[in-house]
Amino acid sequence: MADDRVLEGFIHNMGKPAILEIRGHLQAIGFLHVSRMFKGCKLDLALISTLVERWRPKTHTLHLSCDECTITLNDVVLQIGLLMDGPVITGSMIVPSKVGLCESLLGKVPDKFKSGRISINWLKDNFDELPENRTEEVIEQYARAYIMRLIGGILMSDKSQNLVHIKWQLHLMDFNECEKLSWRSVVLSILFREMCRATILSAASIGGCLLMLQAWVWWRLLFLHPKVTDLYMFPLVTRSVGQSIDVGRQCAIGSVHDGGNALIGLGVMAAWVEATNSTTIARLEGVVQGGHAGEGQ
Repeated sequence: MADDRVLEGFIHNMGKPAILEIRGHLQAIGFLHVSRMFKGCKLDLALISTLVERWRPKTHTLHLSCDECTITLNDVVLQIGLLMDGPVITGSMIVPSKVGLCESLLGKVPDKFKSGRISINWLKDNFDELPENRTEEVIEQYARAYIMRLIGGILMSDKSQNLVHIKWQLHLMDFNECEKLSWRSVVLSILFREMCRATILSAASIGGCLLMLQAWVWWRLLFLHPKVTDLYMFPLVTRSVGQSIDVGRQCAIGSVHDGGNALIGLGVMAAWVEATNSTTIARLEGVVQGGHAGEGQ
């Protein structure tokens, strides 16, 4: 890889929180925590390019000067809170009618398609505010459109930078079935594919969930972590209050209720959890010797 090469990357900032009426659907299928990453966030493309330089496609691992490591499925859960278990989304899909699919699942049809993909900006402009006479079907359509924006703009972005494939709508037809799928698996596999593709010297850009990759390296290599004031930019621990969670190391949360607090021991690091109403906030404790945080007592 050329020493001065900095890859181009892209994220589609959501701009504002999800519409209140669709949050129940987002929570049911496991996308509510991802939707909290709605504020503007800058990618450190120099850092991402450095990680790609140390990426080994044959083993899907990062070769650092200190050791060899990789991103795991548990890291996906820890960083963005996607569903852990369920059938893996695999194989190619045939969309019989692009117009019919959009009309049925979104209630609206875009003016044009590009190789089976639609514009993320079109989704934003046409599903920004719910109509006054909305029905449950309309609310579900707006929830699908929001998830499509998350998929194409944050979770599984590609070098098109403003398009998302309509095939993902086929997995959003039935929300009861959608919540059973292992979305974390497809997010991680697409990120790995993009990192492998970006190791080719002629590659100028990289896709995939770059926010998760950036958050992961900040979490694992604390000396690289900048000062972040927005606690919800990367929801590290938001779904488990008062119960044990699996983050790749053994840990447990103490009793947390009605605004209580707890310290989570994570083996080599610790996170202080604050319960504020129905939301949990995770903060790293002070860094001590060797760049590790103190263990929970």
